[in-house]
Amino acid sequence: MEVRSWELRNATTEGAIWMAPRLREDDLIEILASSRLAPLDALLFSIRNSAEAYEGVVNGDIICMFGVGSLSAATGRGSPWMLGTQGVQDYWLLFARISRVWIDDIRTRYASLENYVDARNALAIRWLAWLGFTIGDPVPYGPYRLPFRRIELKGELSEDEKPEGLPNLLA
Repeated sequence: MEVRSWELRNATTEGAIWMAPRLREDDLIEILASSRLAPLDALLFSIRNSAEAYEGVVNGDIICMFGVGSLSAATGRGSPWMLGTQGVQDYWLLFARISRVWIDDIRTRYASLENYVDARNALAIRWLAWLGFTIGDPVPYGPYRLPFRRIELKGELSEDEKPEGLPNLLA
């Protein structure tokens, strides 16, 4: 699909309302399995509990929301999250490039990034491994104790990993 325009902007309640009924099936399953929340409630909870949260918009449509919350200010641990629509797959190359830049940027502000991903969500696991996350073995997680994998990425890039100047994604 052709990309005519794209932007990243701060996540909004209005964006969450638009996106909730359009979430990918794998993300809907993961939300239910991890929290029992309705899709809109999960998006709003994630936005409210994030130090930063964004909407990825392609050709005028939101394709994803993502952000990072602080697990512990004392230890510098952050919890990244992302929920997407079919647009993530339709515009996979653009999504992958932007997500790599954003992850590299937030790594400079957290000692580690940690969360859990549904063990059945193969696409998300491949993407997270590509981003450099360590993917743990399945463990029982959430209200239904279904298999999830712990993900972790150490903070601060080495000198060899640092890109030459990170662009301002909201500019």
